[in-house]
Amino acid sequence: MSNKQLYCPKCSNLVVVNDYVILDILNTITHKKCYDLCFAIKDYGTFEELVSKYIFLDLNSI
Repeated sequence: MSNKQLYCPKCSNLVVVNDYVILDILNTITHKKCYDLCFAIKDYGTFEELVSKYIFLDLNSI
């Protein structure tokens, strides 16, 4: 069991599974509403969708 949590680097709010997020080319997760096009977008969707695509986002596997 893991207590790890992910926070948006812009607003500092917790990212939860149904939040719409952006994954940039630096593999940073940011809320979609907070993203300001600092880096190219790699992918987007709900956090749950991105966790299912990218194993490095699965906080329980760390």
